[in-house]
Amino acid sequence: MPKLQELHEQFEKEGVKVFGISTWERGDPVKLMTEKQLTYQLLLNGEKITEEYSLSALPTIYIIGTDGKIIHNALGYDPKKFDEFVKIVEKALKSK
Repeated sequence: MPKLQELHEQFEKEGVKVFGISTWERGDPVKLMTEKQLTYQLLLNGEKITEEYSLSALPTIYIIGTDGKIIHNALGYDPKKFDEFVKIVEKALKSK
């Protein structure tokens, strides 16, 4: 979550949107976001989305281009891939 926040802060002025989707939460996801000072958007009750997209791992990361098409996806999260996500977003912004 902190790396998603970092991505949000880095590209917010360029119009990039970062969304988290809360699924199967036991606690209060809004409270957690507030406590951790996370300001990217959070969509609640995402269980239907996980079913419709047949997600097999959480988190699943999608990077969607300006044309609405998925340009990258990753199952699970590996902090080592953050720089790769940044490069993908930068490339998408340049081709805009």
